[in-house]
Amino acid sequence: LFYVPMPQAETMLANRTQINAIEAWCKAQPSMRVEIIGIFAIDGWVLSHQVQELIESMNEGASRLSEEEVIAVLTHLIPICVDEGVLEHLLESFLGHKAMQKVINSYGDLYPTLQGSYCAHYRLDMSKQWDR
Repeated sequence: LFYVPMPQAETMLANRTQINAIEAWCKAQPSMRVEIIGIFAIDGWVLSHQVQELIESMNEGASRLSEEEVIAVLTHLIPICVDEGVLEHLLESFLGHKAMQKVINSYGDLYPTLQGSYCAHYRLDMSKQWDR
């Protein structure tokens, strides 16, 4: 049996109602989408398919996400995604190779942890946001 760390309780995961509300807020305020996702990410937990649904829903209609907005949304949501090993799939789904490398480089040594490698050696650089 393999243990996968999860939030303190399953009730902390975003449910369909919460995801629908976030989608509605983002559609109502397209100029604030990234900020809305950032606020949700402070105290939320998601599954990878919810991240994919959120991005796809924000890409519907005339007000599509720019590549920089997709990077910002993924940067907010991937650290709170409880599925293991999904980072590359999400990045490949929404970004080109150059943008994908930009996101991977921004995570630095946190990247293996986000991919599910919980038992490894990590170098922390306190000048980097993700290492603090």
